[in-house]
Amino acid sequence: MKAYPLSWPAGWRRTKPDQRARGKFNKKTYQAYGTSAGGYYRSSEVSIAEGSKRVLKELAAFGVEEGDAIISTNLKLRLDGLPKGDQGEPTDPGVAVYWRRKEER
Repeated sequence: MKAYPLSWPAGWRRTKPDQRARGKFNKKTYQAYGTSAGGYYRSSEVSIAEGSKRVLKELAAFGVEEGDAIISTNLKLRLDGLPKGDQGEPTDPGVAVYWRRKEER
């Protein structure tokens, strides 16, 4: 499996472009009301770096080490093998994640 370009699993169907919906992932940040008590939470989109970090964190909870995971996309890669975040949205938004557990090495 390769991280770039996208290596989609053989036999897995792709959602047609006209049937795709934006992910409901977001990041909430707290905004205080100046000097008074209180505030509110503001939602914003998750960056590519934050999304990659979240995926790796969830895999780590299952005992998958970072070096045993591949996040495959059509985004060019950073030196550490994760997708670069300065490329804008790819024309093909597909992402496939592959991993192996310690006992599979």
